[in-house]
This record gives sequence, C-alpha cells and structure tokens, in this order.
Amino acid sequence: MNILFVTPRLPYPPLKGDQLRAFYIIKHLHKRGHKISLLSFIENERERAWRQKLLEYCEVVETVLLPRWKSYLNMIFGLFSIIPFQVKFYYSREMFDAVRDMSAKNSCDVVHFIFSRMMSYAKVVERIPVVMDHVDAYSMNMERKFNRERGFRKAISYYEWKRMKRYERSNHSLFNYSVVASRIDREYLNNERIEIIPNGVDLERFAPARRGKDIDLIFTGNMGYFPNKDAVLYFCQEIFPLILERRPESTFYIVGTDPSHKIRKLADGKNIFVTGYVNDMKDYLNRSLVSICPIKAGSGIQNKVLEAMANVVPIVATSYAIGGISADNGKEVFIADKPEEFAENVLKLLGDKKLRERLSLNGRRLVEQEYSWDVSAVKFEDVYNMAQKAFIEAGTRLAKRDLQKRGHLIFR
Repeated sequence: MNILFVTPRLPYPPLKGDQLRAFYIIKHLHKRGHKISLLSFIENERERAWRQKLLEYCEVVETVLLPRWKSYLNMIFGLFSIIPFQVKFYYSREMFDAVRDMSAKNSCDVVHFIFSRMMSYAKVVERIPVVMDHVDAYSMNMERKFNRERGFRKAISYYEWKRMKRYERSNHSLFNYSVVASRIDREYLNNERIEIIPNGVDLERFAPARRGKDIDLIFTGNMGYFPNKDAVLYFCQEIFPLILERRPESTFYIVGTDPSHKIRKLADGKNIFVTGYVNDMKDYLNRSLVSICPIKAGSGIQNKVLEAMANVVPIVATSYAIGGISADNGKEVFIADKPEEFAENVLKLLGDKKLRERLSLNGRRLVEQEYSWDVSAVKFEDVYNMAQKAFIEAGTRLAKRDLQKRGHLIFR
C-alpha cells in the first residue's frame, strides 16, 4: 500500500508525543512492506538534516518551511476567528498546495494525517481515502488545561477549548476514518467512525539494564508541554514535601527537554535536579527506583508511563495519567489522585524492594503483550482497509444521489 503521511512536525528525532507516534508507525509500516511518503512542516532549515534518517523508512520526504514568527503572526491574525489558535499556528498556503500535489502525484492508496491541528488540509485531498489520527482528543486536553489554569490564562484556555471542540466536530466528515489512542478520547469525540490504536513502546530500546540506582524518583517528558509542567509543579508543591518529611534524603529528577525558568528554579542541588535535554532517557530510567506521573491535565496515552514499564521501573500515577492504559491499580501501577495517597504509595515503594520488583515486572509484561508498535502497525492496516471501504461506500451513495437528482429533473 502507498501511504502519504502528513505531520505538523518532522517525526525525527521523536521527542514529542505526535513525533514519536508518527515515527514508529512509519518505521513499522515500512518493515511490513508498505511504501511511505512523508510531508511535514519544519521550523528552520537545520531540521532538513533529519530527512536522511527518515529516508531509511520513506520513499519520499518533503518539507514545508513554517518559521515560528510566521506561526505567531497567524495566531495574531486569528485572534477573533472561530478557528483555534492551535490550528492557526500551523496554517500555510504552501502546505495546502503540497498536500494537493503529493496526494495526486504519488499514486496514494490512503492519506494519513497526524494530529487535529492538521485537519483543515484534508479539504484539498481528492478521490483518495483519508484517515485522521487525532492521537488524542485535543479539545479534552484544552478542557483539562482550563480546569488547571488561573486568571487570564484560564479565560484564554476556555476560549481555545470551545473553539477546538467546535472545530473537531465540524470537520470530522472530511475523513473516512479516524483514530485515537484511548477509549476516553473516543468517547469524548463521540464519532462512530473512530478506532482506538494505543501508542506503543520500543521494547528493545527501553529495556532494563543492571546498574546502580542513584535516583529515587524521576519524572520524564517534554517540559515545554503544559500538562508536564503542571504535573511537576503540583508534585513539588503538594506531594514531595510530604515525602521529605519522612524521608528527607529523597532525590527527585526532572528529565526532559525545554524546562521553563520556573521549572529550572525548582532545582536545589540536594533533593531536586533538573537535567533539561538528555541524549537517552532510558539511561536515567535505569538509574531510578520509582517513576512518578502526577498528571492533572492532558489527554491520550502517556508515553512516559509505557517507557517506565518497559524499563521495569515501578510507577505511581494519577488516574488521568493511566486513563488510556489498561493497567490495574496495585498490579502494574499504583494510582493515586490525592497528595497524601500519592506520597504514601511512593514511600511504600521506596521502602520495599520486593514490592518494586513485583509491580515493575507486571508492568513490563503488560507492555510486551499490549503496547508493541508492531501490533499498532497491524491495527493501522485494518483502519486503512476500513477507510477504503468507507470511501467506496460514500462514492456509491453520492453517485446514486446524483442519478436520483438527474432523474427527478428529467421527469419533473
């Protein structure tokens, strides 16, 4: 099958959620014999250097330059528009032209769009089945952000949430089939033609290694992403002090790219450490006793949870963080939404090696069985087939309607 992927960010290096999902699905579909073309935005010319890596899995890699300043200008011009800021940020006339040309010229069997921000570009695809991979329900993400914000930012979040919800629902008819990463996201979007395909984890890369454990607690992820920033601040303000009261020597590492000034200020060189970007997240996971995921916003599946499970690191998380993962409280993870309960579970794990081993081995077994990228790639093949069937059915209905209309005009 010839598949055209259209992504908002170049899916290499796979640092952020949508990049990671796109990269591994492309890689595993290529392994299964499909021919992949990729069309993606880039922010600067330096990003073009990553094309060579992607050409290992893609027949064609084309990019559209959209500098950050132009995206911000798009948002300013869209201040009073009904179009969400997230969508305006990725607006480009050149991308519309590129989608039209590549979908027409590359003998595509299906066009696969990644992320709700790219929905508008499906309007220019003609005579080809289209799949929309929302990854998660972004409007739900915005609603949860609204619930966590304060003051002026809360008002902006409310405005964006309502616009995004309207946008997702008014454009779903552009696609023959849609995909999300979890059941909660599907229920929120409330569209009958949505399949659930969870994220996977690279089981070879994220594998346990025997080494000393010199980190007590770790949080991993893109620290430029609001739900991650919010989670770390919540943990440091409301949970970690409870842990330090009973275990004052505890260390907490915040590991991930783009930490803000506010996050960097948390580092004290004694209990809290902020690394910023690291070359390999698994090295830090292998040094850690417990992974924490106190997410209070966001949506979809938390890759950080799957990666910790794969690395045989026990996890304490909120129900939001586990929402898209079929893990049981007390078996593969500890789930806690109240600060006191969260702290208690962390202390329990830090003090009991056998409990850590039991929880983490169960977690590894779960991701091996249910969260493999190979399994996800097979599920996408099924979705492509369903999209082609829906496309043919839609064409047949339109043809019948057109014939009926013509007959009505002739015999009127």
